[in-house]
Amino acid sequence: MIVWLDSRCRCEYLNAEVQRCLGYPAAPLLGKAIPWRDILHPDDQAIIEKFRRLCEERAAFETGEARVYTKSRYMLHLSYRIHMQYEGDGELSGISIVAEDITQQKVAEQELKNANEKIQEFNDRLSNGVSRKIRALRESEERYKNIVEDSSDIIFSLDGDARIVYMNRTGLATLKTSMEKVHGMHCSSFVADESSQGRLREIIEMMGRDITHEPFDMAIDTPSGRKIYRATLEKIGEKDRPEIVCVARDISDDIEKNKRLQLLANIEHYSADAIIGLDHAGQILSWNHGASMMFEWAEEEAVGNSVEIMIPDDDRKEAGDMLQVVRTRGLVKDYETKRRTKSGRILDVSITLTALHDEAGGVSGFSSIIKDLTEKKKMEAALIQSERLAAMGKLSASIAHEINNPLYGIRSCLNHVLGVEKGSVDQQFVKLAIKETDRIADLIRNMKTFYLPHEGKAQEVDIHQTLREVFMLNRKYLEENLVKLSFNPKGTHAIECVPEQIKQVFINIITNAVEAMPEGGELMVQTSESDDQESVSIVFSDTGVGISRDDLPQIFDMFYSKKPMVKGVGLGLSVSYGIVTHHGGTLEVASEEGKGTTVTVTLPVKTIFARQMHLDLN
Repeated sequence: MIVWLDSRCRCEYLNAEVQRCLGYPAAPLLGKAIPWRDILHPDDQAIIEKFRRLCEERAAFETGEARVYTKSRYMLHLSYRIHMQYEGDGELSGISIVAEDITQQKVAEQELKNANEKIQEFNDRLSNGVSRKIRALRESEERYKNIVEDSSDIIFSLDGDARIVYMNRTGLATLKTSMEKVHGMHCSSFVADESSQGRLREIIEMMGRDITHEPFDMAIDTPSGRKIYRATLEKIGEKDRPEIVCVARDISDDIEKNKRLQLLANIEHYSADAIIGLDHAGQILSWNHGASMMFEWAEEEAVGNSVEIMIPDDDRKEAGDMLQVVRTRGLVKDYETKRRTKSGRILDVSITLTALHDEAGGVSGFSSIIKDLTEKKKMEAALIQSERLAAMGKLSASIAHEINNPLYGIRSCLNHVLGVEKGSVDQQFVKLAIKETDRIADLIRNMKTFYLPHEGKAQEVDIHQTLREVFMLNRKYLEENLVKLSFNPKGTHAIECVPEQIKQVFINIITNAVEAMPEGGELMVQTSESDDQESVSIVFSDTGVGISRDDLPQIFDMFYSKKPMVKGVGLGLSVSYGIVTHHGGTLEVASEEGKGTTVTVTLPVKTIFARQMHLDLN
């Protein structure tokens, strides 16, 4: 049985063995003081005061035995080992208790004592020939043998020279030996190290002087490997023929489990990420070192407060909705949002929130792992802006041509109007000039919203209209490179996205396709809606040179590029992949060298990722 207490002796953790042995479920005890006075036997209540005194003396550990009552008021004997941990200033920081049920052992010891007493009684009354007592003694001896032989612990007895007189079936099976082989062997033959041997000799010597000793741990070499046993010695027999009975229980697994638990506790506490434990209502129960470094609150400041101290006012509803989703689904992974530090700084973070369940299957709390994405977000924004500038450079010639054509038409119309007679105006040419002026305004507005988007938030758009705007900006670029565009959409496909970011993804894909067709070719674009109408796929297929099998797995790596340096630095697909992923979609590339490339962008119609689609580009 394993129990952890915090600095105020409130229960932080107890394993399933506690409920199995004592009948106390974990949920009602977590976060509360354990009712020791109700559990401990009245004659063992002094242990509580003894333990308080040991804490005041800064003792490291304590071992002993105690009698306790189960929830159904059945009495058990426990052997315990208590470890106390202290802060640097000497204040108590936590307590771990490892206890084991030794009731059967005590019963066996009592039976041994009873058998010995009856043997003594038999010797005293043998001369009287009391057959009834003889039968009772034999029955008692038989019970003793059954208890000892069937015990899961190793039970053996030693003579006055610490040589083995008897060993039960469990001991013989563990050592893979027989009674004939071990009889008369010194007990130290099985003890693994000098420390355990010295401790055993010391205890046997103490018992020879009628000094009792508390249970102790020793290492024993068995055919299956070295194991740690907790041993209890009891002196029996006559003074001139003393015998020591040893009951040894294998605690190797408990020690390993304790080590693993301690390792996990250290990993959690010193993790660079913030790891926070919450109760079912969102109150902070645990706060690791990473959380203190990230959010500036010390552990004692944060524990006991609501998790809302970290949540910006505008995000309270979103945080509540996320908890509700976790209660239903059990997990929300890598959800990007914002959190507030003690000094008021707002951090971009990624949260993985997991529901914790009690024995009945209900949600008893939450585990939250938070990563700081603030610097990563700034880098992403810088990369996207860099790609936007690169794309604008490639579009400059095409845009200049698009603006020059309507300007030339406007100039011709105005010359015509000046050439007509005074007082008369050719309305047709004036309307044509206005139409060409509107065309220039649309081009400039599209350029401006692409380079400096007025709003980086998700909104509902028609993906077909978005594609038309991108193709209008790239029309001259496609014509100059002899690339034929095939795009014949039907109807509308509305999706929720950040339009300027999705336009950038499309422009990057078009640019890559054109550069893959140096002698010209065809670019085919098709859209389709999924069967469940929850996503839209946009497929770009070119007739270019394709991508080799060796290069295909690396195309999304940052700065990976097979183009000459003047044409690219390897950020386009990496940035595009990040944008599509932030929208909750997928970007897939299929290609065969010499046979062209197909790029499929799949975007959700409605997305729960609206928060993480926003990037501050100011």
